[in-house]
Amino acid sequence: MSSFSSPTRQSGKGIIIIFLVNFYNVIKKSIGVIIAFGVVVERKTILENKILIVLISVGILSFFIIHAILTYRHFKFHITTTNFYLTKGILKKENTVIPKATIQNIYIKQNIIQQLINVVALNVETAGDETTEIEIKALSKVQAAQLKQELLVNNTPKTSANNDAQPTVFHKPSAKKIILEGFALNHFKTFGVIITVLYSFFQQNRHYIENLKLEDKVKHWYLIDDNVFFKISFFVILSIIITILISAGKTFFVNYNLSVVEKNNNLEIKKGLLKKTHLSLTPSRIQNIDIITNRLRKHLDLYTIAIKQAMTDKKTKDNFSIIALNKTQIHVFLDKIYANYNSQNTTGLQKPEPYYVRLLILFMSLIVLGINIIAFLVLKEQFWVVNTFLLPFAFFYIYIKYKKIYYCISDNYITVGSGLIDTKTEITAHHKIQMVRYSQSMFQKLKNIASVKIYTASNEVNIIYVTQRKAIAITNYLLYKAESSNKDWL
Repeated sequence: MSSFSSPTRQSGKGIIIIFLVNFYNVIKKSIGVIIAFGVVVERKTILENKILIVLISVGILSFFIIHAILTYRHFKFHITTTNFYLTKGILKKENTVIPKATIQNIYIKQNIIQQLINVVALNVETAGDETTEIEIKALSKVQAAQLKQELLVNNTPKTSANNDAQPTVFHKPSAKKIILEGFALNHFKTFGVIITVLYSFFQQNRHYIENLKLEDKVKHWYLIDDNVFFKISFFVILSIIITILISAGKTFFVNYNLSVVEKNNNLEIKKGLLKKTHLSLTPSRIQNIDIITNRLRKHLDLYTIAIKQAMTDKKTKDNFSIIALNKTQIHVFLDKIYANYNSQNTTGLQKPEPYYVRLLILFMSLIVLGINIIAFLVLKEQFWVVNTFLLPFAFFYIYIKYKKIYYCISDNYITVGSGLIDTKTEITAHHKIQMVRYSQSMFQKLKNIASVKIYTASNEVNIIYVTQRKAIAITNYLLYKAESSNKDWL
């Protein structure tokens, strides 16, 4: 008999987790009120009444402790042959029933607090919501593994050949390779944030620099307004260094000790340092796969696979990625998930119509014009300097965007390529298609141009700016393939 057949509570250590989570959430949401209250209290004599302050503090802590205890006691779950049941709530009771057959994913995670008290959290997701359906915050590792196994019973395809198969390690990159992946990432998004923060910091603290009499060391970099070149160079170089270090550090912490293990047709992914994650992927549940690389990563033979499932929790999407794969592993992985994909997609790549290039030219012309207007207002007669960087970038943008975009439709799969710095390849099986939409604006209609939007349970894939006749043909063909397939989409 299952150890979870009768109503069960999580570990008693869950009280600590519930208390800390609730306390943190209240502080985060009320930080503005707390600061304002602190400013008011600072000017009042209430600070002189230490007993009152202690009583208020004890009262607040007592409320959170009692709330954590009651939440723990009223949180119970159990399993039957076909369903998972959860009851929770203090004043307002909630009863949740999840059929095992609808469970999309089960993953185990462990943040730094859970590591210190030796418990793990178990999350259950279905295809019906973008948020985590159920989270059990504190279980022992043994309990979590057993609960996960029992929830996956009757939910995982099995064959006599692999039912007792031993786990095989598919991918386990070294720490050096993970760090190398972090340094080779596309840093532009982080760079924009960092340079904004740095500029704001230096503007707000400029008078402190002057008071410390550091002018002799930094004035030719920052404090002299007429030396634009060195001023910009200082911000750019510092921002690039910080950006690369942050990206590399984040990649290392998130993917520390990454391992991908194949067991009974499932993939077990484990990774993380401060926040450990352990999740299982069933190939039949996968909706889309993205393969991501860039010029530097391709030279180093580094690729990332992003796996998309139906309505995955937005906070956990990053966990469904496998980094530091080589090209051979990509081909092997695709054959495991999509049978015969590599043999079906060697030819037949098609590009958008030249209409797309004209749109890119128009878009970049507007960007160049806008930046030149701003530069003229700021730099006056020296505004032309920005074009020494801007015009080459505009040409680069148009050329690369058109070069990297393509689509390919084979007997069983749709492949769409795109990108600028990164190169992304999106792969979707025909039987995963939920809806196909023919799209055409009034301007496109004048040019006999249209686009096709393909929807799955997790993503939207676009085939853009093809001829109207071709768009209609693609729409009809994909609808036929989706409706005539005898495979389940989930």
